[in-house]
Amino acid sequence: MNYLFLRRISLLALSILIASPAVADDGVHVIQGGPAYFSAGLGAFNAAGVRPSMDNGFNPTLPEIDLEYQSAAKLFGVGALWGLVANTDGGFMGYTGFYSDIAWHHWVLTPVLGMGGYNQGRGKYLGSTFQIPS
Repeated sequence: MNYLFLRRISLLALSILIASPAVADDGVHVIQGGPAYFSAGLGAFNAAGVRPSMDNGFNPTLPEIDLEYQSAAKLFGVGALWGLVANTDGGFMGYTGFYSDIAWHHWVLTPVLGMGGYNQGRGKYLGSTFQIPS
């Protein structure tokens, strides 16, 4: 995971949050309220087939499931979320963090900042138990 990329995205999202009152005339605004959301998704774990530099073995791409709950309660447009990502090799990560919904015309951007704990199961080692979900 590229932490420099995550830091840049977080700074961009923060800049949009701070600047949103100044550009509200253009349709950009932070959504202050709304319903709670539960989402479920299917994806691919290790989709690029990357393996650790010291490992020459087979490192498959595995199916994964993602479950996430975003609370309806927000303070200054920022709400809490909780999630779980699991793959078919027994690897899973539980995470928690904060989110905000930024609306622009009919588009909604939802930046997330959080931290999670990863258990590799029989799958890929990610370098640490603690991870920053993206």
